[in-house]
Amino acid sequence: MRRILSLGLIAALSAITALHAQVIFSDDFEAYTGQLPNSDPNNTNPFDLYNNPCDNTSPLYRVFNVWHGIPAWPNMQLVNTANPYPHPDPFFTPLSCLAQDPFDPQPNPIPPARSGVQMLWALATFARTQYVNFEQRLGDGAYFEFWFYDDDTYGKPSNAMGEFRAYANVNAGVPATTLQSIPSIGPYDADSQVPYGDGTRALSNRYYNIRGDAISGTARTADMNPRAWADFRQVARSKGWHHAAIWLTGDGSAENPRQFTYVIDGITRTAPNPNRTMTTPTLRRLRDTRSGSVQNIYFDDVEVGIGVPKAFSQALFVGRILPECWRTDSNGYADVEGWIVDIEIYDANDNLLATLERRLPKKDPFYNFVDGEDDYTGLIGVPNLLPAGYSHEGTYKFRFSLRGRPFVPATVTLNTPSRGQTIILACGDINQDGCVDDADLLAVLFAFGNTGENLPEDANGDGTVDDADLLVVLFNFGAGC
Repeated sequence: MRRILSLGLIAALSAITALHAQVIFSDDFEAYTGQLPNSDPNNTNPFDLYNNPCDNTSPLYRVFNVWHGIPAWPNMQLVNTANPYPHPDPFFTPLSCLAQDPFDPQPNPIPPARSGVQMLWALATFARTQYVNFEQRLGDGAYFEFWFYDDDTYGKPSNAMGEFRAYANVNAGVPATTLQSIPSIGPYDADSQVPYGDGTRALSNRYYNIRGDAISGTARTADMNPRAWADFRQVARSKGWHHAAIWLTGDGSAENPRQFTYVIDGITRTAPNPNRTMTTPTLRRLRDTRSGSVQNIYFDDVEVGIGVPKAFSQALFVGRILPECWRTDSNGYADVEGWIVDIEIYDANDNLLATLERRLPKKDPFYNFVDGEDDYTGLIGVPNLLPAGYSHEGTYKFRFSLRGRPFVPATVTLNTPSRGQTIILACGDINQDGCVDDADLLAVLFAFGNTGENLPEDANGDGTVDDADLLVVLFNFGAGC
């Protein structure tokens, strides 16, 4: 895996490829009529009429350019946030491939769809692979992007992903059924056999994960990378909607080699691309019966095209959120891994437009051989969650606060898309009321001498409430008031 792309390189690439941007396929899942088999008289949508859950092939390939693997049971269930689909399906007839009810009742509560009222629920049931596919041969400059809702998988098992599959070139003598490569992105942390010292390790369950696989020995050629999973350590898992993409960048020249460019909320990471084309965008969920595993992952608003994915170009903010004073780890990086940032976005008239949360990552130099040297501690991306009628290009007010931490929220006005800024939050707000004042000073005095972890009066996080904490409050007295 290669280092995070520089902003300058991405900006130059965007300027070039955006000139030829073309949407090939998009789906917001609003047109489907639910988990309705062909016999149901309510199933009048031709895009639903390939609904055969026992056949994950593509009977209408290049006829309708629709999904196969069907956005329905037993793959990924279609859910409706306004009018839940009935359970059980009154028209369901048991099929040989199904040993269970056709679909489960959708969760309650359920998050709002990214757009409209329908989305896919990535539910893993008895089958190991749960997926929907869309076949279209794509080459240099193509992208597959999608929104996914993470129901707080931070630190928990979860197996869901989006993939851009590449199949072999028949003209090169490799069977068409041989899978050459699967670049993937998502909250996935199974035993992926990532090389680690003298052995292997599983993926982290605190970060999103990526891979650029070359599998099946008969398909592997000299320029193909070996099996290569990696943690997308620049992006910590967090609850809410995320905008992700797999982007085929580069043209194969020595100066611009082909790469998979992975995007989550505007943050990028690359891996070598050993193939010339990709054929099958896939949304996928693997069966996950591990204790504590997160089942409620949702997908919405898929797009396939040529050019710059909106997951990159329309991200409102990519930058770092850091505390002014806090302990550092043994490598000198702020010890903020997993902290939750609450974000509010306002327009010029102080109307609240969007709220979201993100978690902070922390740089680990052990992974420099895959992450590069850049310090990504505190890096977050804010996708375009603005309501209809608001452009991603504009001037907005952002309020960043560190949940449950003694820091004054920072309110800044930004021209979006904003890239590369570091927002520093002042310390000393012991009672977290947004103002460093007498109450915070008294709180430190009354707790003076206490020791331990996560003490609310420990303003610098060193484990002791002492003179240093008093000085923090005094030096920041009046901040936020």
